[in-house]
Amino acid sequence: MLRQSPAPEKRNSIVVRASLCFFLLLVALMPLGARADVGVPDTPAGRTLRAFLDAFNSGNHDRIAAYVKEYDPENNADQLTSFSGETGGFTLLSIVQSKPDKLSFMVRGRGDNLEAYGVLQLSGTTPPRVKQINIRAIPPGAKLDDIQLDETGRQKTIDAISERLTEYYVYPDVAAKMIQAVHDHQKHGDYKPIVDGNEFADALTRDLRAISQDRHLFVGYDPYVLPAESGALDGPHKPSPADEARFRTMMEHDNCTFSKVEILGHNIGYIKFGAFLNPNICGPTVVAAMNFVGAYRCPDF
Repeated sequence: MLRQSPAPEKRNSIVVRASLCFFLLLVALMPLGARADVGVPDTPAGRTLRAFLDAFNSGNHDRIAAYVKEYDPENNADQLTSFSGETGGFTLLSIVQSKPDKLSFMVRGRGDNLEAYGVLQLSGTTPPRVKQINIRAIPPGAKLDDIQLDETGRQKTIDAISERLTEYYVYPDVAAKMIQAVHDHQKHGDYKPIVDGNEFADALTRDLRAISQDRHLFVGYDPYVLPAESGALDGPHKPSPADEARFRTMMEHDNCTFSKVEILGHNIGYIKFGAFLNPNICGPTVVAAMNFVGAYRCPDF
């Protein structure tokens, strides 16, 4: 799969990326590690986060499966166990915001030393049930800025999506139908109660896919601001050596977004990756993938 990236957006924008893309924001339940001097609130969300930390960082499949059964039945214990084994856990740095049914927090990777921002949202508190838990790495040089949407922010987002669908989507008639559907939902007030960026992105994705049936189409929310988006007066941001080292570590950890390389039937090579990245960092990964599929020859029968 290839990722088609749109033009850069303004501060705190939600962007739509259409057709053949791989969602490369480190989402969905990466392992965490609680630190003794960071207190977790004694709320339904806090107790759920504590249960997740205890189970996930144990690396034990049975404990993770028990957590999933009790708190997050829509999740997958096998995948969580795999994530635990791959990453080794996170250190909890701080609780950013706390409500009875929602927590946001900062963590640092134990193995890669990358900082990440997490949000845990419950769909119910008696008993606690997880609606979403997302953990996203903060890109080098970026600053956390998780906004609360208002009517103006939602309108700007819908306008931006409409423009990009009109300009880039491969089927203009389907694009027009998707835009109309989103405007209809807006007119009916379906988006009015939503102030969380992740929830709004999920709602828009659901409504767009209901029309297009395109599983590659999605809306994503980034809870941070990149230096180039902040209106700095000293010109484009040049990553520091530390920033570059952190990014290199992140890409090596994620295999430069290459998630699958295999030979299918009839001698078809299949490569799945999520982004076009700096060749100075990811060039060897690309070469290795291409060499693998290029060297294969179907046996003679």
